[in-house]
This record gives sequence, structure tokens and C-alpha cells, in this order.
Amino acid sequence: MLPPYIIETAKVPSSDEEKIGPLFKKHVFSKGHFLIREGTICKTLFFIDTGLVRIYRTTDDGNEVTAFFMVEHSFVTAFDSFYKSTPTKYNFVLLEDSVIYSLQQSDLETMIDKSHALTKFIFHTTYELAARLTELLANVKFRTAEERYRNLLRDSPSIFQRVQLSYIASYLGITPETLSRMRAKK
Repeated sequence: MLPPYIIETAKVPSSDEEKIGPLFKKHVFSKGHFLIREGTICKTLFFIDTGLVRIYRTTDDGNEVTAFFMVEHSFVTAFDSFYKSTPTKYNFVLLEDSVIYSLQQSDLETMIDKSHALTKFIFHTTYELAARLTELLANVKFRTAEERYRNLLRDSPSIFQRVQLSYIASYLGITPETLSRMRAKK
């Protein structure tokens, strides 16, 4: 079954929906569920209908470093694994109860062949992800911690109500104490 958001946003014709819908599987997961675990090979593309995913990596000294937060209406997968069929270095854990749709890698080609509307939608979604990655790189390389904080607050204010501050601090590359000081200055 195709997620309603995708049907509406991609303007998927009902004939495509009938052909492609069965390729998508709907799941309801509880907070704390791992979509993907470090060391596994990921062959699934996920769509977050509702909920929030934290993507993080564990360093050699055992610290968790948050790479991304993905919110509803986003596709997510372990790209380092999905494309090359190698074990991923990342964990994907749900921070909220979530409704997630999954599409197997083997069905992605079928979907692309059978639905121009969905292919176009995924193409545009990939551009959006590339833009987010470019922004993340700019944040890490060229912006101060204060600028990274302000940008996150401007672009994703709900993250501050939905995610524990230690994860946000990790994402920003600062300590929780530094984040607390920045928040107090508001």
C-alpha cells in the first residue's frame, strides 16, 4: 500500500497505485525500534509516514555521534550499504512511535519501470537529500557552533521538542552544556 502522502504529493495515478502499491509494506513500530543496525547489510528503502528517526554512528571509543534526524515524509536508508551491499556503519533508531513503509531494493526497479510519477517523486526527493547533505557539510566545515544551532532552530524547530538535548548537541558537534548555554541566551 502506498503512503497517502506520496499518492497526493507525487500525483500518482490510480492505475500506478494498483501496480505499485503492493510493493510497499506498512509497519507500525514503537519508540526505540531499530530500522537498521550497524554491521548489517541494508536492502530496504524506508518512508517515514509519521515519526522520527535518529541516525547515528558509534565511535571507536564507544561514543554515539548523531549524523541526522529524519522526520515524517522522508525516505531513509543506509546509503553506504544499500547501494554497495556492504555492512552499514550507522544505526537507525526510532525516537517516537512511528508508521513506516518499506520497499525492498529488488522492488525499486519494478517501481521505477512501472510508475513515471513515483520515479519523478523519488528523483526530486534525492535532490532534496543531496541539498541537505551539502548543507550538513557546510555546517561542519564553515559554520560556528552558534550558527549551526541557529540554523537548526530556524529550519527544524520541532526537533527541540521531539529530541533529547544530548542527541541535538551530538548532532551539532557540541557538548550538552554548551547547548544549554546557547539555549539560555535566546
